[in-house]
Amino acid sequence: MDLDKDGKIGTATQVSYDWAPLAGRNMWYVGRANSLQKSGELHLAAGLYPEGTEFLHTVRYIDVGEDGENRLAARMKEVRYALKRFWVDYSKLEQKAADEFKEKRDFPNRLKTVRGNMEAGVSNGQAWAYAGFIEDADGELRPQTYEELVFCNGCHGGIGATRDGTFAFPRKFAGDSYRAGWYHWSQKSLKGTSDRPLADGGSEYVRYLQENGAGDEFRANTEALQRFFDASGRPREAELEQLQQDVSRLLFASARRAMQLNKAYWVIVREQSFQAGRDTLVSPPGNVHDSIEPGTETGVAEILVGG
Repeated sequence: MDLDKDGKIGTATQVSYDWAPLAGRNMWYVGRANSLQKSGELHLAAGLYPEGTEFLHTVRYIDVGEDGENRLAARMKEVRYALKRFWVDYSKLEQKAADEFKEKRDFPNRLKTVRGNMEAGVSNGQAWAYAGFIEDADGELRPQTYEELVFCNGCHGGIGATRDGTFAFPRKFAGDSYRAGWYHWSQKSLKGTSDRPLADGGSEYVRYLQENGAGDEFRANTEALQRFFDASGRPREAELEQLQQDVSRLLFASARRAMQLNKAYWVIVREQSFQAGRDTLVSPPGNVHDSIEPGTETGVAEILVGG
């Protein structure tokens, strides 16, 4: 099997990507996966994980080192698990997206049905099942309820920033990065990580600040507001230039704010009010409606399209 695509069978030091099946150029797994692929029990396609793929990761409290950098605390908020249960090819994924678009257009008041339960996990409608554990009122991990698991589908089944239901492919760093771009931030700090460039010459986090006028969806992160905007709400260009070179200037909290966020989340844990949201706010948000009457117009005149 020619893994490095050099036209020779020998010792490979890398696996080279060259997949264009319509042009007769295929790629193959190795070992038992190769046999399963040839028998049709396992599939391979660019940008899609094979069936049986599993992901497990934790969500942690914030720790702050002596150098002031944010780190993952030993204490866990959640353990999250994902399993790709079966194969869905490009055409079926496209059809699923079209069906969902039509459903939202034709029946805007109809709630989306999410299949699953707290034991088997919930489906995102794209072959993935999600399950997990979260803290109980005493801080011990417990299985998440059906309603709490549906929360996962908000991102893994409802936004366009994912690839095959996950963030790993689109958020992977370039191959010349640390560990070829595949690593966890517990292995290397995000400090010094440059902002993701956009096709129009801008960069991702800078664009978010420019268009949103704040550093978070609730517009309540006072540290970000004070750092990146002046008293009139205008962006500080010098700070945006520094952000392009180091995203931790936006993502990392001061030691004081980190502890405030930890304590605010602990309030949610004691209340067991995860169904109302897991975002931690150190004070009541002043830019959120308490309630909205049905039929109220958004006031949005133009949709901003990313670069």
